[in-house]
Amino acid sequence: MSLQNHCCLEQTLKLIAKLETKEIAPTVFAYRLTVSAEPAIKSFLKIAVKESISEGLALDEEIKRFTSGASDAIKTIGFCVMASDEYLNAVQKYGYATAVSKLSEEKTLSAHARSDVYTAIVDDDLPVGNLTIIDYSNDMLFHVDGTVRPSGIHFDYISARMHNGRYDLAKVLELLKNDPRVTFLITKRGSRWPERGDAVIQSIPHYNVDDERSEFLEFVYAPTEVKANDLWKQMKSYKSQYPSAERFRAMDDLDILGLAKGGALREFVAEVACGH
Repeated sequence: MSLQNHCCLEQTLKLIAKLETKEIAPTVFAYRLTVSAEPAIKSFLKIAVKESISEGLALDEEIKRFTSGASDAIKTIGFCVMASDEYLNAVQKYGYATAVSKLSEEKTLSAHARSDVYTAIVDDDLPVGNLTIIDYSNDMLFHVDGTVRPSGIHFDYISARMHNGRYDLAKVLELLKNDPRVTFLITKRGSRWPERGDAVIQSIPHYNVDDERSEFLEFVYAPTEVKANDLWKQMKSYKSQYPSAERFRAMDDLDILGLAKGGALREFVAEVACGH
């Protein structure tokens, strides 16, 4: 195709943008932007230009910038989804990564975490309260107002140091075995994901055993909304680039599970003994 013909082709297209909005909170709007192209001479184009639809949340000022022509794109408020109750409950009980992986394997993730948020609210009349901001850098979920949605925290012998070198595991079991916030897990040989199991002390795989640790407990702690926000406040107080990387430090400092108070933390016991 020659440059002249190419320019001629561009001049026959008319872009049409349709913006629909709905206020969901003061200064916050859900939007649906539909962009299509219409040829001036309808028979000129044999191949139709595909329609483009984008949806999300944006601040009032961002919507005004776009409609005034000052911007050619709408800057969204993070990545927002319309989350189902099942999705939110799964994240709270098992943690974000595990819940998403399981729903992905079941091929139901897109149904439980819809990105077409305007359509979900306006056309399908789904509850605004289920709108959820996903922070991929921290593997965390937030309400539209910025407060944290609870997400399960996975305790194992690696990241959480839930092993017999740091804890009296028998005391941990005594403290947590009847705690409704705690789901004990067992990772079976050959299994990709840990499964719900009995509250038992397990042996650390031989390749990770050392003089200080040989046994561990594995469980998920499901925080309430209040505790999740207390933890987030504590995590941010450390001024780390990635606050969520400090979740276990925050758990220790706040003694959320009562393990230090209950005498299950060996470092705590040693400090008390030295103090006496």
